[in-house]
Amino acid sequence: MNNSDFIQAIAEIDWLSKADHISSVLNSAYRWEWLPTSRDQENPFPVDIHDSDKELAKALASKAYKTALVSLRKVGAENPLLLDNPHDYTEAFKGAVLYCVRLAAKEYAAGHKGKWTEILELFKKGKWPCGIQEGGKWVVM
Repeated sequence: MNNSDFIQAIAEIDWLSKADHISSVLNSAYRWEWLPTSRDQENPFPVDIHDSDKELAKALASKAYKTALVSLRKVGAENPLLLDNPHDYTEAFKGAVLYCVRLAAKEYAAGHKGKWTEILELFKKGKWPCGIQEGGKWVVM
């Protein structure tokens, strides 16, 4: 897959097409932590990028981010799967996607698949990987 294919794959994601309702994870009995949903949160899976790859990584991350912003318009302002009265998780979902896409692009540019690439694959399957359990298992909506 080249950079254009990577960007095109993001544009074509059918967001939440195979997802359950948000209550499926909110009402779970096991302990878990949310994955980041906003840019200012700490990255739990740092991406190691060599100096020679930093410019490419930055450019690809920017393009992937912009592509995801446009693609996420399909989700709408208040997606029914993301409403759990009185809470609306739509913006958290979009933030999680953008965080993931940016870091998965950096992993891709660095030439190695990491946790963010793995998380992006779950998004591509129409799910929302919301968090991670203590044992390292993904919490997926």
